[in-house]
Amino acid sequence: MPGFCKEQEEAAALKTAIEENYIESKIPRLLCFDVLVQYACTIAISDGFYAADIFKEVKSTFCFSDITEQEWQEILLFITAGGIALQQYDDYKKVEIIDGLYKINNRRVAMRHRMHIGTIVSDAMIKVKFLSGGFIGVIEEWFIARLQPGDVFTLAGRNVEFIMIKEMTVLVKRSTSKKSIVPSWMGGRIPLSANLGETLRKTLDKAASPDNAVPELIALLPLFALQAKLSFIPKQNELLIEQIETRDGFHLFVYPFEGRLVHESMAAILAYRISKIMPITFHLP
Repeated sequence: MPGFCKEQEEAAALKTAIEENYIESKIPRLLCFDVLVQYACTIAISDGFYAADIFKEVKSTFCFSDITEQEWQEILLFITAGGIALQQYDDYKKVEIIDGLYKINNRRVAMRHRMHIGTIVSDAMIKVKFLSGGFIGVIEEWFIARLQPGDVFTLAGRNVEFIMIKEMTVLVKRSTSKKSIVPSWMGGRIPLSANLGETLRKTLDKAASPDNAVPELIALLPLFALQAKLSFIPKQNELLIEQIETRDGFHLFVYPFEGRLVHESMAAILAYRISKIMPITFHLP
């Protein structure tokens, strides 16, 4: 809903789900060596580690209980020398061994690890430059692929107008438009689980009354009151649809609380059905 603090609502719902042990079942991921490599590099940044101690710790976990000594040695070889395939590249020689202690001493390597830690795979990145020259930043290719020449988006604190893509570089120019598209990233497109979506709906029911509101939502009560005054707060079994008209046209907002993937599918279906009623152009944010 407009004005609602989405993260605060989801945090409240997540806390409730944990307290009620209402957690969806997941197939455990076993022997995820990419995660183990990152873990080893992370502890190597601080005080370092001794291989035998960490191997014992890792093997005590469920996910790595079946790891072999040979696999562990291959992990150590990868973080210290790049493994067999990448040993010719100095960038993969991250961890040094000093008297048996595995440690990252290179500040540049340590900073790069801190900045890029995580296992969410991003989409292909593409450079963004001014047509007149000057590098602005990078953005995911999937986002740019949705834009049309003349569209304005925000990057690095600037509103810029998309002109074209040339030689895998996005060319833009400065824009004074007060309206722009805010880039979204593939890592932020992970949908809500079915359980969390259901708990979020229950949390909104509680938010309607200050006596029932969970602590995380108390700070949002003025916003809930404003939403109730201007529109409506949907109950657990209700679907809120809002429509407004501006100089840019008509805007339809639907709030199913089912996660991005479900929302995008519903938006496509709604757009298709409306187009069957009357000729119209759509833009899905």
